Amino acid sequence: MYREYDPQDITARLLMMIGEPYEKPDGCIKFVRRALKEFGVEIEGTKESALRDARKFKKADRGELGTIIVWNGLAFDEFHVGIMLDKRFALQSCLQTNGVGRIEITRVPWCDAFRGFYRPKCF
Repeated sequence: MYREYDPQDITARLLMMIGEPYEKPDGCIKFVRRALKEFGVEIEGTKESALRDARKFKKADRGELGTIIVWNGLAFDEFHVGIMLDKRFALQSCLQTNGVGRIEITRVPWCDAFRGFYRPKCF
């Protein structure tokens, strides 16, 4: 996805973010903003800017490294985002995982609240 980086380099950069604390408010979006910025994609990264930021993305059929994943209706948050590591695992930030954590998207509650995958239009 990110042409200027080796996939192993991207994965290593993302994995180094595990354990970063949750930033109130809207910590999931702030985390995704930092992750995308690392690879040259700039978004405003607030709930208020979500519709403006969405214009920079296109819907994707599957998750892969660097793809944004969106959930709606999780018990702890109505709207939640993360970034995919591969087709099965993602990183996201919430209070319930004590900040940035790696999750398996095929497990409950993640699979039940899945809304879609989105990829930056510039890639």
